[in-house]
Amino acid sequence: MTRRGPLPRTTVTSLVLGAVVALSGTGRDLLAQAAAKPAAAGGLVRGNAFGEWRHWGADQWSTRYSPLDQINADNFGSLQVSWEWKGGEKHGPDEYYRTTPLYANGRLFTVTSTKRHVVALDPETGKELWAYRVEEGIRWQKAPRQFAGRGLAYWNQAGKERVLVTTPGYHLVSLDAKTGKPDPLFGKQGTVDLMEGLGYPMKKLAVDDSGPLIISDAAPYREAKPGEGWDPVKKIGADGTVGILSQIAASSPPMVVGNVLIVGNSSIHGYYPIRASNPIGTIRAFD
Repeated sequence: MTRRGPLPRTTVTSLVLGAVVALSGTGRDLLAQAAAKPAAAGGLVRGNAFGEWRHWGADQWSTRYSPLDQINADNFGSLQVSWEWKGGEKHGPDEYYRTTPLYANGRLFTVTSTKRHVVALDPETGKELWAYRVEEGIRWQKAPRQFAGRGLAYWNQAGKERVLVTTPGYHLVSLDAKTGKPDPLFGKQGTVDLMEGLGYPMKKLAVDDSGPLIISDAAPYREAKPGEGWDPVKKIGADGTVGILSQIAASSPPMVVGNVLIVGNSSIHGYYPIRASNPIGTIRAFD
């Protein structure tokens, strides 16, 4: 029997949003088409505005369908790249990129890097409008899903636009879609700690090495010893991070259902499990 070792981690990653294309070298015609046709009653169809992509699967039904018809089988071969955005150059490497960007109200939203930074882009030029960077200490370092993830969630109610992300360290963050700043009315200054409320005690965490979790929980964090501090040179010890003593995370965005956010989770990778149990797969809903 041949055992497969951990996958090599990418050291330099160039992330390209290849979905932004145009027939004439710019995105104006395609964007104009999206804005020209009115949406159905209420302005939304299955939670999506005409020509937009507000949900991971396009709409709340996850149809993965867009009614835009400027690009078709006859002219697809003549498409040209309008611009490229290389997230890895600015936000750091990623192991792999499986993100579906959102397009809502004139902006593109995506995540990038192993720390899952959130970025808003001008869909016509590719220019960054804002970026949100999250720091999660030991919980990020030992996260079982330490990569950009599959995307974001978007919510819009009475002109209040929010972009929501589940982080590698298992936090739920709500950002103002116009500015990228955390919503102070959501959770604690814009963040809900998803490890809280699972029924497990929250502990002060520590690490004995500076490496990632690897694949099968081979180098997890542990409970900090009384009075244990952080060694900034060796990057070991306790850095003040708290969490549960089990591995749990989420690489998928929350699902928006009206004014409710549905949040799932992922346990440790199952390639070579070395523990008998994992946290239960609790599904929760948030306002």
